[in-house]
Amino acid sequence: MVYQSEKATGHRNGVRFYLMKNTGVITGPEDQLDNYFRQCSIELTAEDLAKIGYFFANQYIHYDGDRKYEDGSLAKLVLSQMLIAAMYEFSGEYGRTVDLKQI
Repeated sequence: MVYQSEKATGHRNGVRFYLMKNTGVITGPEDQLDNYFRQCSIELTAEDLAKIGYFFANQYIHYDGDRKYEDGSLAKLVLSQMLIAAMYEFSGEYGRTVDLKQI
């Protein structure tokens, strides 16, 4: 149900997708937008969210100590993208609110 709602009301995301497709940033098939809506619809528990936060905060080290995905440079890239875009227009406001100087 969340997926159907996201797909029916995600017009801004659709516009972004087609703008990026038009400029060549996205080169894959049209079903990528549908896949995006499905990813936005994934349900999480508070525990799942805490584990994800731990994973990113510790440069891709799994909460049980598994270092299989440890990569500080990739963690920094993902976190910077999350900072500037993850909350859409509120991301920049957050950075100003906490007086963020650099990542």
